[in-house]
Amino acid sequence: MSSATTCIRIALYVLTIIVIPIAAQEPPIPRIRLEAENGNADAQVELAQSLLNTEKEENVDEAIQWLRKAASAGNLEAQGTLGVVLTAGVAGNEFIADGIRWLRQAAENGHAPSQWWLGRRYLVGDGVTADHGQAIAWLEKAASQNVVDAQLDLSRAYLYGFGVQKDAHKSVALAQKAAESGSPEAEFLLGQHYVRGQGVDEDPAEATRWYRRAAEQGLAEAQTALGSAYMLGLGVSKDDHASLVWFHKAAHQGDATAQFFVGRAYHEGIGTERDFVQGVGWYLKAANQNHTAAQRAIGSAYVTGEGVDNDLRKAIDWFQRAAQEGDALAQLFVGQAYLEGHGVVRNKETAFTWFKRAADQNEPKAQSAVGLCYLRGDGVEQDCDRAVDWLKIAADAGDASAQYAVGTFYRDGICVAVDLQLGADWMSKAASTGHPEAQYSLAVAYDAGLGVQQDKELAIAWLNKAAEQGHMIARKKIETGGPIGPTSDDRAAMEGLLNTPIAQLMVAQGYLNNSMLPRNVAKSVEWTRKAADQGLPEAQYLLANAYAQGEGILKDLSAAAYWFQKAADQGYAEAQFAMGVVYLTGDGVPKNEALSVEWFKKAAMQGLPEAQFNLANAYSKGNGVSQDDVTAVDWYLKAAHQGLTNAQLAIGSAHVVGKGVPKDAVLGYMWLNLAAARGCADASELRNQLETAMIPSEIEEAQRLSREWVVKRSERER
Repeated sequence: MSSATTCIRIALYVLTIIVIPIAAQEPPIPRIRLEAENGNADAQVELAQSLLNTEKEENVDEAIQWLRKAASAGNLEAQGTLGVVLTAGVAGNEFIADGIRWLRQAAENGHAPSQWWLGRRYLVGDGVTADHGQAIAWLEKAASQNVVDAQLDLSRAYLYGFGVQKDAHKSVALAQKAAESGSPEAEFLLGQHYVRGQGVDEDPAEATRWYRRAAEQGLAEAQTALGSAYMLGLGVSKDDHASLVWFHKAAHQGDATAQFFVGRAYHEGIGTERDFVQGVGWYLKAANQNHTAAQRAIGSAYVTGEGVDNDLRKAIDWFQRAAQEGDALAQLFVGQAYLEGHGVVRNKETAFTWFKRAADQNEPKAQSAVGLCYLRGDGVEQDCDRAVDWLKIAADAGDASAQYAVGTFYRDGICVAVDLQLGADWMSKAASTGHPEAQYSLAVAYDAGLGVQQDKELAIAWLNKAAEQGHMIARKKIETGGPIGPTSDDRAAMEGLLNTPIAQLMVAQGYLNNSMLPRNVAKSVEWTRKAADQGLPEAQYLLANAYAQGEGILKDLSAAAYWFQKAADQGYAEAQFAMGVVYLTGDGVPKNEALSVEWFKKAAMQGLPEAQFNLANAYSKGNGVSQDDVTAVDWYLKAAHQGLTNAQLAIGSAHVVGKGVPKDAVLGYMWLNLAAARGCADASELRNQLETAMIPSEIEEAQRLSREWVVKRSERER
């Protein structure tokens, strides 16, 4: 469809809204044309509208000529119609100002639809400079003549304070007038007033009545609102089936929120039979409209394999889409994925960035995660004060884990001065929400009178609560009838509690970079081995590194290769890359270039840039694989786009000499320039040599491409 045709359709749509008669079917044009030629202004307007109804560009000029004749003769309908047609851009943007002039002339002569449309132009700044004062003045004139859309626009202006003082009572009165004329949009707006108690007493039942009137007229927003009312039991009896019926109606009209709730109904079996496939199908419709909760739901489906094949990488892709749209929970999940290396290459700096974004949106768990990052130095410089600040923010927001952490800080003097009373206060908050560690700590506090009045009965009560939730030490204390408080066996008991590999790895890392524990590399390796023995690939990789570097344990390259292999077999990308290096160098295993290539390829397929670069080198040199410059360049390019400097140097060099790619000085310069900017001396030297053989326009284009690449990469990282 051409832009002119689109403008014609917009004009026709507006003309229909503002109640200027449009022929339902083509009238007998010869008769009308005769009357129009004889000077009948009404016929001239009718003929113009008939010509516009054909939606043919060749009829536009004639239609405008007839409207001008009638408008110049003082016909208000013609002036208003001409104003709408010209402001819609039908005759071109250069005539929009003329359209505003005709609208104003009709409006000043009392033509109500023109008053509304002129007010609208001033409200949004379309064809005129936005002026809320003028907008309100014209809308009020139109509204006083019972133009429903003017009443509705004015109602919203009073509700939100556009050009007028906010006045919810006036907003309700205007919405009521428009609703009495049967406007579904006004009926929906009235429903919102009653739900929120704006200008009226809050009344869910009355809100639902208005939602129903609008929904029965087919307004998708109202259908979604009515579905929500049935879902939550607001103003009506809770009814999951009725809720789904109304969500379905809105979903079929493309309402993203309704599509999400239909997806959830099928996914969770609410009001219908559970159907994971249908659930994901509806989630997908909403997600493609950037509904972030739906995008998160699809991500979760790929994690669990419900309705789709289990695929962690696709899960992360969907979570990242929602995160990029600003969804705090998705940002939290993406941060956790990068922190733990789930579905992505582990990157603590990127993890911290996502945690911080979510934390800045007041997501308590993300605020807690930011605090822990500062405490451990994960992706950010270790900072005790900031750790306490962020964990307190999360604790104040009700996050139980943060409350427990803050309580521990004050109890044990971690990052703050010891304050047993404050420690017990925070433990009490966390314990009250069901946090088992806090419940046990509170039991100990009451038993010994640490920061609280000693109370043996309360101590037993909290001990029982902790035991009921599976707290191992609390259970042991109850079973043995021993003292609640610390004993000489408590350290062993606590170590027994840490029987999960994740917990063991946290202790291991704590001995390296956590102010809660004294630095002890040997102890860190000991706890890393515990987690590695239980099959945690990250721990296996870290243990291999310890053996390879001789940190905290005797250097043993064979043992390093053994543990790298363990982690690599579980798909851990960094370990797969390490195995590629091991077989390439023969450190701890017999040298085998073919096996080296296999492992580099596995890690490269997971997006690890260092592996992509080494795989490219193998293809470039024919080490362990048939020499193939084209494939080499493909892998160099993948790594280069991830910002790997050596890969940028390699792809730039390839373009300079035409190895594996067409010779291209501009692209060569671009990649060398990027590598040089990252401090690569070889790239800088080669770029400067290349520059002497290039003309100024080529250099300028290469520099422009470099800047564009940096901007795009920055946008992706954001």
